[in-house]
Amino acid sequence: MTYIQQRLLYEHPTVCKLCNALEHEPTESENNFISDAVLAADIKPGHPFSVRSFQQNKVLLTGATGFLGAYLVRELIQTNPHIQIYCLVRARDERHALKRIQVSMDKYQLWELYENMPKYDSSNTQNALGPLGIHFPEINTSLMKRYFNYMKNVGYLEKC
Repeated sequence: MTYIQQRLLYEHPTVCKLCNALEHEPTESENNFISDAVLAADIKPGHPFSVRSFQQNKVLLTGATGFLGAYLVRELIQTNPHIQIYCLVRARDERHALKRIQVSMDKYQLWELYENMPKYDSSNTQNALGPLGIHFPEINTSLMKRYFNYMKNVGYLEKC
């Protein structure tokens, strides 16, 4: 039985390219991936983390447009529909930030899980963000002060 690494599917999107890649003999560094994934004996896993374990319903999430971030947004919303997620996203404005999150979640087929939510409402970003539980603070001259104020109320910070 042959196991195909997920990255090969992305790096070789056609059947022909994938076949050629599979015929390639793996290098020594590729063979080390599995052994590198095993924890050393002196490393003990900590207590399992539960999204439900923190008291406040506010989360600051960086990396929301990445692979892990998209799944964390979904997990946070499914676990607590009343949660407020503050996503730090590089964007020109709020609409662009929401679009970047949508594109990321579409890429991993996560956005359509929320049938009652608008995909993108360019006329009123707050209406699009509200059902998602995501809030982007307005950018203004007191941005840092606002972020510090938000951070006082954040119960959990996740960096992806």
